[in-house]
Amino acid sequence: MSEPVATNRRRTRKKPGFWENAVGTLAKLCLWAIVAVILVAFAEKIWQPVGLKKDLEANLAASRAEKARYLQENAALRRRIQYLQTDEGVRSQARKLGYINGNEVPLRAQEPPPPPPAQGD
Repeated sequence: MSEPVATNRRRTRKKPGFWENAVGTLAKLCLWAIVAVILVAFAEKIWQPVGLKKDLEANLAASRAEKARYLQENAALRRRIQYLQTDEGVRSQARKLGYINGNEVPLRAQEPPPPPPAQGD
């Protein structure tokens, strides 16, 4: 049997042509664009809870301010109810509604007559 003969011949790779090189570059560019879109989508998903937290904190602050306003209004209304349950409160409300005491005489103010029209104009 004979042994294979060793040759000094090197295998050379054929250089890609212009179109093969352009298509390869375009494929790499498209791949990087897809990777960038995926990264942006993931970043948006990661950032979404942060924005949601800020919105919830703003809503919570607004709700707390509204609650404080309602508590103040409620306290003022309770004070008004207590005042109106006293004799002085009943009298003042009756006066506002036009009632008078038994020993008072109601007087009605009459409107003054309109001035006469100017003559000679």
